[in-house]
Amino acid sequence: VVNVTNGKLMRLLVDDEPFDVRYGELHHHERELDMRSGLLLRSVRWSSPAGRTINISSVRMVSFTQRSIAAISYEIEPVNDTVRVVVQSELVANEDIPTASKDPRTAAILKSPLECEESTSNGSTLGIMVHHTRSSNLRMASAMDHQIEGPDEMVISSDSYPDVVRTTISARLQPGQRLRIVKLISYGWSSTRSRPALHDQVIAALSAATLTGWDRLLEEQRAYLDN
Repeated sequence: VVNVTNGKLMRLLVDDEPFDVRYGELHHHERELDMRSGLLLRSVRWSSPAGRTINISSVRMVSFTQRSIAAISYEIEPVNDTVRVVVQSELVANEDIPTASKDPRTAAILKSPLECEESTSNGSTLGIMVHHTRSSNLRMASAMDHQIEGPDEMVISSDSYPDVVRTTISARLQPGQRLRIVKLISYGWSSTRSRPALHDQVIAALSAATLTGWDRLLEEQRAYLDN
């Protein structure tokens, strides 16, 4: 099974130190799969090796009502010091996946099974990728866009490569200030439709999800599961 483009990647650096629970000090970590609301929630309080303490919270969902949409809300708040934070939000294809050494399927894993047809960004919050599988020519498109709330002074940029599209958000946060990023991700695939058609499909899905908004996506998810 070939992995689709990974859209859930959110990398965080705090004063140039990457957020990694294996380093620094982990004060609190909780992850919850809420089957009633259809959400995966995570909350963390972490101190970097340099002693900068931050709170991080994230909420992930794969929409049951807008079936091509996944969404993430990601929030960062410093606890006791002003910090410089950088968030890298990515779409990644042909990602290296660690495998168990005793897994008998390991020998069958294909190297870079997706070939890039398009990888573009608009220079700020939007990115698009279209790939196809080498043998079967199944075509898959993915796109992401971001809604960002934070201090007045932020730097937002994006760049694209054949297997990576990245949006980077940089900000300086004081205690009590918060950076919140809502990431919308859309997917589409076809064995017959053209690259422009799939490109337009994922852009349209993003537009519909943007119109719906984060709060209404949550409401639709809960109503679906209630039914």
